[in-house]
Amino acid sequence: MKHLFTLLSLLSFVAASAQNSDENYVLVYHHGGSLDAFPESVFADGQNVNGQYLLTTVNDTVFCYDQSNLDSIVVSPFGQLKDRMPSITQFKINNKYNDQVFTDVIADITGDSLITAQIGAIGKWLTPSVQLSDDNARLYLGRYLQQSKQSRHDFSSDLCYTVAFPNQRVYQNSLVKEAVWGDDAEEFNVTPIALAASMFSSNLPGKDGEGFAQMLDGDINTFYHSTWDVPSNEKETIYKTEPYLDIALLQAERRIRFDYTTRNAGNYAPLKLTLYASNDGAQWKQIRTFTVENDALPTGAAESYESPVIDLGDNYSHLRLQLNESQHRLYLVFSEFRLWRATENPDYHGGEPLEPAEWAYQMLPFGRQYRVHIDWLTEKATQVPRVNIDIENGDMVWSKDFYLNATISIDGAGVYPSMESTPVQIKGRGNSSWSWHAWDKNPYRLKFSEKQKPFGLTKGKSWVLLANKQSGSMTTNAIGMKAACLVGTAAANHMVPVDLYINGNYRGSYNFTEKVGFSNNSVDLDDESLATLLELDTYYDETYRFHSESYSLPVNIKEPDFSEGTTQLTMQDIWNDFNEFLRELSRGGDITPYVDIDMLARFLFVNDLIENFELKHPKSTFLYKEFVGNSDSKYIFGPVWDLDWAFGYENSRSYFVSGQNVNFYTSTMMEHGQFISDLRYVSKELDKVYYQICNRFVNGTQLDELIDFCDDYFAYAQPSFLQNASIWNGDGSNYDRVTTNAKSWLRRRAERLLSLLTVYDDPDFPQNDIEDPDLLKPGDANEIVEVTTPEVTLVDVYDLSGRLVKRQANVFQLRQSLKPGVYIVGGKKMLIK
Repeated sequence: MKHLFTLLSLLSFVAASAQNSDENYVLVYHHGGSLDAFPESVFADGQNVNGQYLLTTVNDTVFCYDQSNLDSIVVSPFGQLKDRMPSITQFKINNKYNDQVFTDVIADITGDSLITAQIGAIGKWLTPSVQLSDDNARLYLGRYLQQSKQSRHDFSSDLCYTVAFPNQRVYQNSLVKEAVWGDDAEEFNVTPIALAASMFSSNLPGKDGEGFAQMLDGDINTFYHSTWDVPSNEKETIYKTEPYLDIALLQAERRIRFDYTTRNAGNYAPLKLTLYASNDGAQWKQIRTFTVENDALPTGAAESYESPVIDLGDNYSHLRLQLNESQHRLYLVFSEFRLWRATENPDYHGGEPLEPAEWAYQMLPFGRQYRVHIDWLTEKATQVPRVNIDIENGDMVWSKDFYLNATISIDGAGVYPSMESTPVQIKGRGNSSWSWHAWDKNPYRLKFSEKQKPFGLTKGKSWVLLANKQSGSMTTNAIGMKAACLVGTAAANHMVPVDLYINGNYRGSYNFTEKVGFSNNSVDLDDESLATLLELDTYYDETYRFHSESYSLPVNIKEPDFSEGTTQLTMQDIWNDFNEFLRELSRGGDITPYVDIDMLARFLFVNDLIENFELKHPKSTFLYKEFVGNSDSKYIFGPVWDLDWAFGYENSRSYFVSGQNVNFYTSTMMEHGQFISDLRYVSKELDKVYYQICNRFVNGTQLDELIDFCDDYFAYAQPSFLQNASIWNGDGSNYDRVTTNAKSWLRRRAERLLSLLTVYDDPDFPQNDIEDPDLLKPGDANEIVEVTTPEVTLVDVYDLSGRLVKRQANVFQLRQSLKPGVYIVGGKKMLIK
């Protein structure tokens, strides 16, 4: 042992250095280079006893070191150690590993402790690529080892990384378990109460065309208006009568919530409303009054109000909403009205965590620390990107059959790259989403003459503008495609929310995304000469198509286009190859020679998760093969596409409200449901892969990231949704509620799927949180033993005057049994704090 401080000199050094701004550390070096560090604030006592160095901490943990295995014990300020510690030399966010980051970002490293970057992306989970100054160094978050290009975390708040050499530890108090919260912070779950005009009555019911049905039709251009068109001699009475709406419920309710939208023009907003409840429609109990001052009732045109959850105090079968004050006379006017049932959320725990956070003293990596701060550009944005398309001669798109010449420019709104005016062609697209009315909210297809990188996406010629025209659907494609990216399905699309203007006219909130097809921005193949892309779709509207022998599937050949002369295939080649696969599937044979099982499992799982029953018609079900007729080439299912009938919409016509517990493969058997069911249950191998994908999604970080994405997407796109509401039936004003429902729906859906699966081993389960074993058992010979009840050593204790204070006292209990002061123990001084 080169040098071992005596207890007296060590304690004197610590006491003398305590005034310094940099905290001092007691450093215990071992043969072989391992190190234990103890901050001065943690160190309590240390002494040599019978060939061992006993170090006691403030939490009464005793570390027993065999002195023969120690190299030295020294004390040093942390600042003097930094220069010898490894460092981070590059911190990069590479779009290859981050599906929402479309431009690589190299972070700035300031000094030796701060890393900052500006990132334009929706969603705050990142997989960084990190370079270290030494090949032997390790990167940590807390106790957990990090892998460059693999470890993924939520960067919505700053993260602190440590770069350290193996076997170098520090003992300190740290967070070991975060607080555990319920699955949903909402106190109540709400579901819509079905309303019909026949359930309403009023003392001033209004006239035809302005009745109860008009506030239930989903159209803010129509409205309910209380009675106003009466003879002149009756007007004074009408103007002094407070109008009310009575609702006869189909079942009694205890807790309710209501929302309404004001008329889309004029000054007709309610200023004061009173809610009553009754069980007979005659005797009414006043519940509460709502005002502009106390409840922020909206006063503008086409503005929405959402009440809090209201506890009626008992079950009531009738409700009354009475107008007490209004902007314009006593006219009660609603363009839309909705009522919701509220039930207690079993996961709500009064805003308190289920389990509090836990702190404990433990060994952590001892090294250089960096705080990583991401400046999220989406948080600063006040609008989504604006896409301007100016069509030649001021025409409007009215056909899906031919392109119109146009120019496109993009304002990235401070988040995405902008694009100068560029020639492009535009035409209509879609099936049920397309309307032959040119001024409807239609989807479009764009085609550049040369490959472009709009929004920083991968270069491509062909792109799509999705209209999301069904009410409530403006987040569905974004959420579904994010799930596809997380799970790793083939050629998953990206969704950029944009405000679309055509010929200077606002057309609504859209998604800009890749067009499915053979290209490097979609299905990117090295060789397309023997490749095919098939779409199973009941619209059956492509030039080249056939029905399969088994299952009679409608097969559209999307690629190749035989008229272009770029393929070596014939239709017969594709027909033979695809039918060979289906024959094997239909007889329950081994399809692994024909299909990539891993990619099939990913494709099916995402559609199962989002409950996309379009597959069972089938509609928009894609698969491709690079080398048709080659036994080494397999069909790959994907890309996932067309998600606006998913998330429970197929059966309920509402998103994220019902269907969480549905068995996707056995319920809602449509025209070709058997084909999808056979695919899912064809083999144990696929079943095992399916379980592993689902297990990793639920018990890893992917589900949490998807749920966080829901919030981030809504927060960024909300201004666009509200602007969309101004021209398209009010759709856009209630997406805060849609988002809340989506998060709850997705978690319950994912956990339900996992509960239905056969459990298999998953030895390669990827984890972000892998503890470094060297932090638990450092050194080559376990020379350090951490104990809280070591073998008892008895000593005599004297004060500085030489008087015996304690005889045969337990050395490990001296701090509890002695008053603060300096004592002589084993011939050496000991400081008791």
